Amino acid sequence: MRELMNKLGYSFKDEELLRRALTRRSAIEERVRLRGGLTRRSAIEERVKGAADNDYQSLEFVGDAALKPVVTFLLFKNDPRITQSSLDEKVRPLIANDGVMLRIARELNIDSYLIKGEGEREVTDKMRVDAVEAILGAVYLDSMLHTKGKKSFIVVIQKLWSPFMELGAAAADRHGEGHVTVAAPAPVIVPKSVTTGRAKEPHTAVAAPKPRLAVPAPVPVAAPPLLSPRGSRLFCSLNMAEISVEKFEKIIGEQDDVNRQNIGKRGDTPLITLCRCPKLRPDKEIPKMRVLLAHGALWTAKNREGKDALEVLREKDPERTPESLGLSR
Repeated sequence: MRELMNKLGYSFKDEELLRRALTRRSAIEERVRLRGGLTRRSAIEERVKGAADNDYQSLEFVGDAALKPVVTFLLFKNDPRITQSSLDEKVRPLIANDGVMLRIARELNIDSYLIKGEGEREVTDKMRVDAVEAILGAVYLDSMLHTKGKKSFIVVIQKLWSPFMELGAAAADRHGEGHVTVAAPAPVIVPKSVTTGRAKEPHTAVAAPKPRLAVPAPVPVAAPPLLSPRGSRLFCSLNMAEISVEKFEKIIGEQDDVNRQNIGKRGDTPLITLCRCPKLRPDKEIPKMRVLLAHGALWTAKNREGKDALEVLREKDPERTPESLGLSR
């Protein structure tokens, strides 16, 4: 589960919500049958209805409902002058296109996290789409109940959907795994006789070329976005550790994604910048690291040199770990 949370860029306070989002009904039925020794279908159905974790479909509903306003917000934020018709044309494919959901499911490797019964041996595309929507519902509820509201949910949607907002949902379909375009065969051309004007014998016909497989072009990878100008000034400053925790938290709250790189040569994330401090004091650097982690900072987010915060943390002292500093991983 921790690996999946790292991919989402969100750390659950209530990990049971994420587990429920990934649990298929077949797994619940199997558990009820084995624990209760039940054989009658009606008895199993009754127990399943009362099971505490029988709400994956409810989470799916929440995720589907919460997705549209956030995607709309992000599109409008990127282009405040966008018209209503253009906004509608862009939003619909992004939220109603299974191709987008399937691409995200493959990026998250959803198949390896699904909890299902033995009766469901194969994972279908519908199961993958349902799981993505249920995970979004779990993130939304967890962020609303346990963190600072919708901002964390917006950050997750921005991370997962931004490639499709840049390329368009149609591009997601074209570049989805397993999509192959077959070229239509050329028509058979039968030349006519110059003297009679009639078609020559069939053996003189030009054979149609074999269909060729069109290989989709690679998806361009966008450069990591930078922090806001104010954020970059803060994280490039040599006296960042001396700034008050209150001011630090206020500026962090202005960032859409605290895993963005600053404008320095190394392009460190805020967490990496703090890890470079010679001393990690309990009243200076450590509280600020907690603020970053609470806003979704990842130990695994890398800078332009390919280093993450964990590597930089151990450069100063091999014994330094998040656990030894009292920080969550």
